[in-house]
Amino acid sequence: MANSVSRLRSIIANSNLMDFNVSKTTFIICLLALSGIVLSSSAFAQEAGEEGTHLIPLLWPYHAALVSLGLISMTSGMLTARFMKGRRWWVAGS
Repeated sequence: MANSVSRLRSIIANSNLMDFNVSKTTFIICLLALSGIVLSSSAFAQEAGEEGTHLIPLLWPYHAALVSLGLISMTSGMLTARFMKGRRWWVAGS
């Protein structure tokens, strides 16, 4: 059991899971696709057939702001973890 745990730790330590490259072209294509989806779907195009849909045009800016804040927070957390992992003061116990 101890041998398999140490082997698993060595595999994880030697793997380059965080070393990946995304080309600028791929990033731009994804960004354009996502922005096209956002721009083509309008909150005002919703039909008023369901109850509560009259609130959609009123509340979507708050929803968009909170989702954007969450995305920025998650991205900054991932970048911080990625680039600070080599600093001795950042990862306590290493």
